[in-house]
Amino acid sequence: MSNGELRYFTYCELMTAVNDVDFKPEASPFELFEIEPLYTLDWNVIERRKALFQKTLHPDFYPVNSSEYEIASKKLALVNNAYAILKDPIRRAKALFSIADITIPGENGKTINDPKMMEEALSLKESLEVATIDNDFDNLFKTLAKQQKILEDSFNAAFLENNEHNMKETYIRLSFCIKTLADAKALRFENMEN
Repeated sequence: MSNGELRYFTYCELMTAVNDVDFKPEASPFELFEIEPLYTLDWNVIERRKALFQKTLHPDFYPVNSSEYEIASKKLALVNNAYAILKDPIRRAKALFSIADITIPGENGKTINDPKMMEEALSLKESLEVATIDNDFDNLFKTLAKQQKILEDSFNAAFLENNEHNMKETYIRLSFCIKTLADAKALRFENMEN
């Protein structure tokens, strides 16, 4: 499999394909999906590869209690985990930090001590409070979605430029933005129930 091409399997090939797919548990999600490690991804390629993996590795295609069944189950679990990492903007960024061997900001007991970023985080929290009081989450969602897109593009540019400082700074801002968006969705749901 290369360049996003799909291979179609006959029934006999399908039954033996589980042994042909060699996954390493320590492989990055980018390696597993055979894509270049980038923040901005070609989702058409990823979705096609995921579908192919599911077709060739789904345990239902193998006799229960067989070694192929066990192997397929483990490999499909690796695929599903890798896919979940790629879909999640923060986990995808963390995977790129790992590949670049860069310490993730705010982890391993390291605190973030940047007044500008703290001010930005407080501003996001205030926007959330205003949206809750006014029960106007739609505008907040639109604003946060735009901000998330801008931050994701900035993170991608910093990664491509191998700019560690900007990667870290953008990652922190992106984390705050996504956390605020998740909090807003939870509050909106809570308000809808009341």
